[in-house]
Amino acid sequence: MQGKKNNRKKKKNTNNTTNTDASRSSNAKNNASSVSSDDMAILREQLHRVNLTLKDVSADGNCFFRAICDQRDGSEIHHLDVREEVCEYMEKHEEDFRPFVEDDEEWSVYLARMRKDGSWAGNMEVQACARLLKMRICVHRAGQPRWVLSPYFGESGSSSSGGGEKKMRNNDMSVREEIMDEDCAYHLAYDADRGCEHYNSARMVGTADSDFPGGPISLRLITDAESEIFEIAQKTGFARDIGRVRRHLKKAIEEGRKMESMSHDEVIEFACESLTEELEKERKERESLSFRRKGEENEDENEKGLDDKNAQLNADEDDYGGGGGWERAKTKREKRRGKSKSLLAEEYEALTL
Repeated sequence: MQGKKNNRKKKKNTNNTTNTDASRSSNAKNNASSVSSDDMAILREQLHRVNLTLKDVSADGNCFFRAICDQRDGSEIHHLDVREEVCEYMEKHEEDFRPFVEDDEEWSVYLARMRKDGSWAGNMEVQACARLLKMRICVHRAGQPRWVLSPYFGESGSSSSGGGEKKMRNNDMSVREEIMDEDCAYHLAYDADRGCEHYNSARMVGTADSDFPGGPISLRLITDAESEIFEIAQKTGFARDIGRVRRHLKKAIEEGRKMESMSHDEVIEFACESLTEELEKERKERESLSFRRKGEENEDENEKGLDDKNAQLNADEDDYGGGGGWERAKTKREKRRGKSKSLLAEEYEALTL
């Protein structure tokens, strides 16, 4: 009987221990959820202070590429294409990235893994993407300074104001011209406090559901500019060059003064239409220039092919008597045999005597 009582006590203690462990596990999950919730609230507040908001993308291992696609295209659809382009860039610039592969993983194995759908992107992919797209990538994280990765060497780093970047080298001026504004970037929000590393797109407040690209964005434009400038940026999706937006606003205000009957909303609408027309014109010019360049490249390739073909024909003519005549071809063969023309003539005379 005593044994049975002891067994019952043991079983009871075991059940109590199990319940205690379950309680601790539940509390841990609740605490983690609480921490996660707090961090997300902090992150959202940080973004709100600079007129940005979260645009959620799918958390399937492709989140970085999806977020970049939303910034560049306004859609996540082509995220696998961006992944492949980034991997190709890294492969072509192996010397810049291979030394940073961790855990003694072979470079070819690393690239093969990174090309697979669902493989998480790391710091190397973020840097490669910035260089590939020729655009800064600004990463926001709860309670930490913004991290800005540059498309050129010597300028990436963290900054509490989004600026603080070093002066670039002279040979990077072509990239500088494309970026336009000093703090223009694609903006991402990074969350590593929910049990996984996840990127979301960070858009201007009020544009999370818009189908135009989420970036690039100049924080100076959407935080320090007049409210009218921000309003135009929201309506057009263009937030990369404060000077250009201000120019179209000024043009709209002058037009409103001429008409003396334009309301505030009509002035904003006029500026938006003017800016959109200019951007569309530039887009068509770029496409036309790209088409012409492609045609010129094809012509150059065709000309090179013809030159190579003509060179080969000339070589064939030299060998087989074309163009230069039989005497020329015969002389070449005689030289190959190591005999001069005069020597052959003397031998022929000796034979005919």
